[in-house]
Amino acid sequence: MRTLQILASFSLTFTLGCATTQRSTEPTRVALAAPDPYLATLTVDAAHLSVFAAPNPSSAILEVVVADTALRLMRRDPAWFFVRTPSGASGYVQPEALVASQCTHDRPEPRALEVPVFRFGSAAHGVVVIEAEFTSSGALLASHVVQNTTRDPQLEAVALQDLNSVRFLAPTKGCEPQAFIYRFTRHF
Repeated sequence: MRTLQILASFSLTFTLGCATTQRSTEPTRVALAAPDPYLATLTVDAAHLSVFAAPNPSSAILEVVVADTALRLMRRDPAWFFVRTPSGASGYVQPEALVASQCTHDRPEPRALEVPVFRFGSAAHGVVVIEAEFTSSGALLASHVVQNTTRDPQLEAVALQDLNSVRFLAPTKGCEPQAFIYRFTRHF
């Protein structure tokens, strides 16, 4: 049943994407169905812990959690952890009052969380392949074109713009996000 829903969704998206004749400068984003991408489960080891809206103790407090509450670690910053609470609130906590109780399995490969719906409307046909280097937080550091069978520099720019619009979840090793290299292929 799930496969049928995915195929129907793809078919509808593809049909709608092909039926339009206007090109949009902003790609439409499609969220991929993925499990909650967290790095570890942490337990509050203090009487209470404030969850802040920003990595700053003077920012708004979103929620106060009590001792032994399990939090999902979504991202690590040097002095702050970005977590999700059992109620669904996401915010920043200072890590001193947390104990790691469970590390999820490592991800050997990056995972695309959100990708654009590609538009087709160019007269040129072919493929553009870009190799890109990303930080552990998923930010693009550098890229270069490996192959362009279209021989059209404008299509290289479109492919790079599409690559920039993909949101990635970095691979992990020992529950730590890692920098990664990704090979992006865009068909025209």
